[in-house]
Amino acid sequence: MQYNHRFQKANAISLTLAIVLIAFSDIQVFARDAKVISGDTQVVANIDGREVTINELRVEMQRLGMNPLDPEAERRAFESLRDRILLARDATVNKVDRRPETMWRVAAAKEQALVDMYLGIISQPPEPSQAEVQDYILQNPTLFVRAKDYTFQVLELATDDFDAVSMTPLFDEQQNFTVFRENLEAAGITYTLSESVRQAASFPEAVRLQLDAYDVSDNIVLQGEVRTSVMKITRITPSGLSMAESLPLARALLRQAEAQQRISRKLEQLRDQTPVSVFRATLKPQELVERE
Repeated sequence: MQYNHRFQKANAISLTLAIVLIAFSDIQVFARDAKVISGDTQVVANIDGREVTINELRVEMQRLGMNPLDPEAERRAFESLRDRILLARDATVNKVDRRPETMWRVAAAKEQALVDMYLGIISQPPEPSQAEVQDYILQNPTLFVRAKDYTFQVLELATDDFDAVSMTPLFDEQQNFTVFRENLEAAGITYTLSESVRQAASFPEAVRLQLDAYDVSDNIVLQGEVRTSVMKITRITPSGLSMAESLPLARALLRQAEAQQRISRKLEQLRDQTPVSVFRATLKPQELVERE
């Protein structure tokens, strides 16, 4: 009888512990649910079992280019995330994820995300010294003390329709585009005409230095593979900066230039260290062509 009593007592203790554990588990579940409801957790939503975290929401806001101070940003970012999750889940149910082209795109997107993160890490430049910043300001007067804003009349046409030899005299020796436009219309060449105000700093250094020597009615031609822009200066406004105004801009430009150089150096290093075989002539990178 003593043995049975101990057995009954052990069962009672086990039952009590089970009740306590169940109650404690319910408290934990309630506490977690309360946190989720209050927003005091990394998880901000649940879509049929798929948890959405605050970090995902912030990445989506960044991807969409939203201002985090916009009171509507979080809601719109969540709606975008929700719809993507629902469509991706339905696509998986319909086995779209098993298609070869889908796998290639997913792999490419994963690689690009990895590259973007890595470039952000390796491109972090050191803070330039005060002397470096001041030297940069003195060496680039067209960005700072001699900075100018240019108003352009911009005529744009297809590059295939642009003949520099025959067309340049039609605008280069004229005060405006009137003669140039008449000739284009007579030849049946379509074009667009607009006005643009740009700072000298928005142009590459070579163009910026060229502009510094130009006056009203002078032109610059930006010729691309598809479109060509003929830009005639109609107004020049001095917008020189004081030293105090120049310092933060110079610092930012120096950091940007150093970041680009760090990326270029890393790519050159990796290209030199990595054997690459190309079996199609049209794929051959320019640096391989130059080495031959």
